[in-house]
Amino acid sequence: MNISRIGTPLRACLIGLVAIIGAGTVSAVTPATKVEFEGFAHSCGCGPIDIKVTPGGQTIHVRDGFCLGQWVTGNALIDGYETVTSHGEVTPKGLILHLFRTLEPDAYPGSSWEIVQTEHIKPDGSTSSHAVGHATGALKGMTIKFTELGRVLVPNPCPDLNSGLMNGVILAPANNN
Repeated sequence: MNISRIGTPLRACLIGLVAIIGAGTVSAVTPATKVEFEGFAHSCGCGPIDIKVTPGGQTIHVRDGFCLGQWVTGNALIDGYETVTSHGEVTPKGLILHLFRTLEPDAYPGSSWEIVQTEHIKPDGSTSSHAVGHATGALKGMTIKFTELGRVLVPNPCPDLNSGLMNGVILAPANNN
């Protein structure tokens, strides 16, 4: 390997510059804020859905589901009304739903959470449901992650409909100014 006298100082200078920039970047970064929440997503009504059955009847496709809802968590970053569109399949393995939620917090007009959720209801009645969403407007840069823990009977501002118990976290980026 041929190391010239000019190359060595330049290489040392570049290594030093990288070390300074790297150290400065690491010391300036602060961790993101985590805000945990728990509350309810109340169903307030759903419209008609498109149902198709595959030949042989092994799979039922549910398309174009549309529902309205209200979130009540005690957290101003979340509480508000939502619209939900969905599609899913019912098979011998259970029901798998894909939900697309737009949640508009009352305290932040013009902002919304755009959420994608997958819910699996197994034939034995057990469920798993996970969601992630990103904020717009004044909340832009924040991320919401939650699980739906199941349907519960609680006072619902929309009479005679069900409510889902939600548990999750909001991640807000650190202010690195």
